[in-house]
Amino acid sequence: MAASYTVSITGFQKKSFTVKDIPAAEFIRAYAEYLKKSNKVKIPEWVEYIKLGTGKQLAPLDADWVYTRIAAVARKVYLRQNVGVVALSHFFGHKKKFGVREKHHVPVAKKIIRWSLQQLEGLGVLSKDKKSELKRLSRRVSSEGQRDMDRIADQVAKGQKI
Repeated sequence: MAASYTVSITGFQKKSFTVKDIPAAEFIRAYAEYLKKSNKVKIPEWVEYIKLGTGKQLAPLDADWVYTRIAAVARKVYLRQNVGVVALSHFFGHKKKFGVREKHHVPVAKKIIRWSLQQLEGLGVLSKDKKSELKRLSRRVSSEGQRDMDRIADQVAKGQKI
């Protein structure tokens, strides 16, 4: 199912791949599977009763949507360091329908984003950035988290099982 990627720049073939080198959907699916298999994420009871935002009418249909959201948050923080809960809720936002009027962009529920960041911090993938004066206590990927995410991206790019 996963395609094998080879990047060639003037005869040089890439030996390892990072998260930036592969499509988002494939990495998120693989990282969500990794999180589910590792059993390190404790799913709270309130997950089955919520929807992802005020603009949504129904709850997610996928039973493992929590792992997918955590993987998507981890990828977004990897690509854009020093990001907080409000910015992530805007990134994952969607259009809300207002009947016959125009649709407007609304952010997703911040509780899910905050909880995902806390879970990733507990796993050691993310850490709070205390050095940045402009964005105090924003999140960034730790060296251990970057190593794990790059390893999974490399396995996806080479078509290996995780």
